[in-house]
Formats: sequence, structure tokens, C-alpha cells
Amino acid sequence: MVNIEEKETKQWDENINNKPIDQHPNRFSNYLNEISIEKDVSKNSVETDDKDIWLDIPGYTSTNPIVDDIFLGDHGKETPIPQPTTTTTFDYESLFQLDVKSVPLTTSILFEQIHNQKEESITVDLKKALKFSINHPDGKVTSSFWKGENLFHKLREMFKKEKYDENVFVIIDKNGILPDFLNESTSVPKRMSQEYFIIQKESLFQIEFRFQDNNFKYFVSSHVKIPSIIERLLTDYNIKPPSDENYLCFFNEHKKTIENETIADLVKQTNNPESKIIPIIITEDNLNTSSLYQITLQTKQNQEQISFFHPTANWKHVNEWLKHFDQIIDSPTNEYSFFNREQKAILDEYQTISSTIIDGIDRNITIKVTFTYETNKVTINALKSTKIYHLLNNEHLLRQLNLIDISPNDCVLVLEETNEQILSQNDIQQPVNHYLSTDNQSIHFRISIMIQILRYDSSEPISIHFSNRNIIMEDIFQSITNVPSNVYKYLASNSTKKIIDYCDKLSNINETKFILVKENETCLVSIEKPKNNQLLDLDDGQNDIHQRYTIYARILDIYQENQLDIDHQYLLYSNDFVPSIQTQLISFQSPSSLSSIRFTLINENLPVNITIANNENQQTIQFHSSLTINIKSLRSFACQLFLLNENYYQLMYDGCPLDDDDITLNDIDSDMTHIELQMNSTAEIHCSIQFGERKIILPCSSNTLVEMIIKESLKKLYLFQDENQIYELFVLTDDDQTSIEEDIPIDDIYSLFPSKPTLIPFELKKKGE
Repeated sequence: MVNIEEKETKQWDENINNKPIDQHPNRFSNYLNEISIEKDVSKNSVETDDKDIWLDIPGYTSTNPIVDDIFLGDHGKETPIPQPTTTTTFDYESLFQLDVKSVPLTTSILFEQIHNQKEESITVDLKKALKFSINHPDGKVTSSFWKGENLFHKLREMFKKEKYDENVFVIIDKNGILPDFLNESTSVPKRMSQEYFIIQKESLFQIEFRFQDNNFKYFVSSHVKIPSIIERLLTDYNIKPPSDENYLCFFNEHKKTIENETIADLVKQTNNPESKIIPIIITEDNLNTSSLYQITLQTKQNQEQISFFHPTANWKHVNEWLKHFDQIIDSPTNEYSFFNREQKAILDEYQTISSTIIDGIDRNITIKVTFTYETNKVTINALKSTKIYHLLNNEHLLRQLNLIDISPNDCVLVLEETNEQILSQNDIQQPVNHYLSTDNQSIHFRISIMIQILRYDSSEPISIHFSNRNIIMEDIFQSITNVPSNVYKYLASNSTKKIIDYCDKLSNINETKFILVKENETCLVSIEKPKNNQLLDLDDGQNDIHQRYTIYARILDIYQENQLDIDHQYLLYSNDFVPSIQTQLISFQSPSSLSSIRFTLINENLPVNITIANNENQQTIQFHSSLTINIKSLRSFACQLFLLNENYYQLMYDGCPLDDDDITLNDIDSDMTHIELQMNSTAEIHCSIQFGERKIILPCSSNTLVEMIIKESLKKLYLFQDENQIYELFVLTDDDQTSIEEDIPIDDIYSLFPSKPTLIPFELKKKGE
């Protein structure tokens, strides 16, 4: 009997803050604090792919760690408070011990033997007559002198003469390997046997070598030794490691190394001993960078068995290996679980092995524990004596449940199938078997957790806890506090950026993160469906689709929201363009415009793929158009997507400016399907605009007014000016900054710069700051 004591931090206090925050007491407010400071993080952790919504804003660069870690939860921002410690005890009977350690490739006798084997020189002259002996099934031995090159032909003649049935009998050489003599296109190998045996075909086994992307098959008898068939393979296909540091390594289907064994030995190790097919996996590994895992089995009677495994082998592979030692393992079962003493946890059978000491235990003293959170479900094996809170102190589990990137504050644990019992602090201190009935072989817990509300103009998320998902979105909106309700109007999906109807139920929305947006952070999208378009049936039969999105949504979001076929359906804009699915909606609408962005759904894309590179900022856009589109329309649309003032830009093709607006793509090349253009600035003067930590460059002329510079800056920076937010421009000289009225032209500003530079520095600020 093994007894392990573990000191743990007590993570749950029934009244940790002495505040009636919710109807349910705080259960898990601190447990990730402990995880966040642990040095050993499970290497099997599942990475999450939630993204920072502020990255949707073009040009945004995060300098705030809170923004970068917006989904990391409160544990990423608070210093853990030392908690009282308790002791967890694990009691179980160890059936055997496994000592797992990393060893070099040279530990394998077979690997070393194959690596150091010198190829024998081939001295057989196939044109010379040789004596060949044939051993027949009845014991008769016949000998003949044949030219080596005629061997297979003579064997086929002998088979016909002796009337051997090819479906019943075969010929093997003295090494027990079947030559492909029946195939008339097969040449006699230079290294060949001069003694052959005719045996029953059904006694052969098929060896399938799997090396890189190739499968090599041999038919052999059961007494063949593995090294001989490997030598034959390497010779037949001239397989050699590229250097002395590279080893060829050989493994069975359970990723255990193959040593100097016979085919009969390998048959006993297969999943199906009745199978006639034996796979052998070959890898090429470097001696300096690769290794094996040596597993030493030590029974209670101090008997030992040693085997070597590939580093990617898992505990299920080890379990299959252990089944061959029933006679020395004193256990009523040959199904084992593996308890890691260091991690104090039962290892998942699909987890890769690593250097450690493992106790093998009877699987009957374990239980399957299932945790669910929304649509996520994870089942783990645990000792029945394990306390519930210990199971929850498992980062791998939390990641699989998608809980790592959501603050755990105010979560509750619900025991299912027991009238939805919400477990208290004392409840989770109980062992798992405390909640088992006599018939139960599994137990199920559900985690209920809060909603996160994000904003484009704030790095601080708002967390709201709901114990019931059967609520409408208006309930969530009304629960949001500490933000002006007259400013923020909508909740948007964090995945598709579509504004959500307040009558929609949370239970029908597969999300827990939403974006709180202002009116001017949204836009209307209208999609006209042709009357003959039957691929999509939206809007209850209405021909048009009308939806509201955030301005930072991409066309791809519209596809996802409406389940459009990305390969066969396209959104046509302004009757001339099919923009890239990565294009943001803000590109189609000026900040002051409230009109909807209109698309037409078409079933065939426009024929010409157009790529335009902006040489100023190295940005590139792509879209499709027709051959009849002219240069003026192309420039106008490209400037719209780039947020440029088209008065200062021209398109370039093959190093030449396209200054004839009436030229069409058809005029350039009537057969084109793709064209690459460049966008060049024609302005002689540019303004450098500093706003906070962001900087942009705008073209201008001597007649450009400050009012226009401010307007273009706000457009480029995706800022909105209203009665609450008014911006002003300052010109920056060497020793000062000066506020400038909006009706002043650039030419007048030159009075502050006697040298008349081509790049004039400004700073944009909110009025009053």
C-alpha cells in the first residue's frame, strides 16, 4: 500500500471577500493563482486561439499588458495571496513499478548492430553456372547447375514440371525469405541463395516495413530472424543513413524497439496474433538529438523486464506491452492505470511517456470523472479517493475545457444527476467516491461560468456571471454597469462581429464573449440576392439580407455568419469589384456616412485577380474585377481600400504610370487573369501626424487646409469626431508646438519652417487634453 502526502494551498474560502457579490459564494476565485506561478506546465496543454479584438483595428499596436492579456483572466493581473495549506493523501496498492528514463540510441543492440554492419562484397557472377539445391516438401533434395541469371526462369519451369499449385506452395531461400520468382519481370538479385525450400504458402507471414513514405513488403517463414530480413531490405533498396551520426531504428506497432528476435516472437507482440501481417516501422534518427525511453518493469517479487520505446510512444502502448507479463504481475486484471508519483495524477493513456517513476495500479480503483463547460467535455481518470478540488488544480483540464483564457471568478461547480447540487467549499474537499452510488462507475460535474464583455475603446473587460444560459441578450445588456447607456448601443458577436438581436437567447448563441459597441462603431450591410439564386435562403424568403456589423468586421465574417459558400458565392461591390474576404467593412464607409454598404450575391467571380501594392506603407490589397474596368475606377477603389486621397496617387504598371484614366484592363491585355499594380504618391509635400504612440504620413499640397488634414487623419486613424470628441492639430517646430486654426493652408504654415521641408511634422490631440 502506497501512501503519498501532498501539501496544497487551500484555494477556496466560502467568504473570501466577505462581500455578497452573487447569490452563489465564490468557489474558484484563487485556484488559477497557484497555477500561474507553477514552473512545470503540462507539455500536452491545448493552446487556445482566441484573439485580441483590438488587433482588428488597423494600425493598432498594443503597449498595454492588460490588452495583451485580455483573455488571461484575473489570475494574470493579481499577485497570489498566500493561503493556508492542507494535506492531500493518496492511498492505493502498487502492482508494479515502472522506471522510465531516456537512453541513447546505441542502447539498442539491434540498432547498433545494423549501424556497424559492413556490407559484404558481392562476388556472384550471374552469367556463371552455379549449383542450386531444391528441398521438396516430401524431403527429396534435387540439385541442378543453372546460370545465375536464369534462376527464376528455371524455378518457374520446375514448378510447372512438378505440378506445384502456386496457390498452395511457395519457394523460400535458406534465410526463410520468399523470392519473387513467379514475376517474370523480376530480375535475379546479385546476392542470392543457392539453397531453396518448397513449403506451404499459408505458413508465411507478411512483413511490412514502413519507412518514410514507402512500404516494403516481404513474405517470410516464422523462424526468420529479424536482423536477416532487415539486412535484405537495406541491400535490396540500398537504404543507408546519410552520415555515421544517423541511425536506422526499428519499432513494432506499439512503438517498442525490435531487437534480435524471430518473426514468431513479433507475432506474439501484435494486437492480433492471428494476423499474418506484421508491421515494422523504420525511423532515421540522429544520435546526438534523438533518444529512446528505457522502461524497466519491477514486480512485487523483484522480477525485472526491460524494453525500449520510441519517444512518441504513449501509455496505451506501454499497457499493451505489459499484457505479455501476466505470469509475473500479481493482478486480477491486465488492464492497468499509471499513477505518476511526482504529478500525483493518473496519466492519460494517450499521453506520451517521459522520464519518471510510475506505479501501476488496478484500473478498478479508478473512476472516470467528466467535467463539462458549455459544449466542451473532458473525461479523466482519477483515484476514487482523490478530492474534487485536487482534480480542478489541473491546468491541462482547464485548457481542454476552454477555461484557461476566461477569468474563473464566481464560477460554480454543479454535480449533475443529483438535483443539480451546487457544491460548496466543504463539498469540494470531499473525495470523489463520496458522491458515488454503489452502481456508479463514473461521475459528472458541470462548470457554470460568466460572460465577458469587451470594448474597442477600452482594454478592461466587463465580467457578468449567469448561472442560467436561458436568458436573452437584452438581459445581458441591461446587466452591464459603469458604462454610459446612451453611448453604447449594441452587443456584437466576438467571432463574426455581427450585431446580435436583443431577443436572441444566450443558449442559442455558441459564444461567451461579446463586444459592446457604439452607434458609430457599426454599419449596415445589405446583400441583394438574385431572384434565381437558390443556394441561399435567408431572411424568411426576402430577396435582400440586411444586417448590422461592427465597422471592423471583415467580409469573411459575413460569409461565416450567413454560411455562404466561399468557393462558389461572391459579394459584388459597386457592380465592378469582388473584394477580398479579408477586407474590413470600414473600408467601404466614411466615418460620417450612415448609409448601408451594399453588395450583390453572385455565383461566379469576376475574371481578373488584381493585386495592388502601396509603396508608401508596403501594404497590399487584392480583389477581382472585369476586363472592362478602367484605370480611374481602379484607382478610386484602391484608394478607398487603402484610405487614401486619390487626388495624390496614381497607379503604376511595369514601372510606368497609368495616367490615362480611360484605359481598361482589356486594353492592356485582353487575355489577362491576373495583374499586379503599384500605388505611388504624386504629392511633393507630406504631413507626419503623431497621435499618441501612432504615426501616419499624409500627402498634401500648399493649398491644403488644416481642416482637411484633420479630416484625413481621423479617417486614417479610424477616429470619430462628434460633440464629445473634438480634435485639433499642432505643428511641431524644433523647440515648440503651435495650435493651428482649421482654415489655415499649408503654405501659411511654411512661415514656421524657413527651409520649406517636404515633410511637415504635426501632432493630433483631443481638444482639452
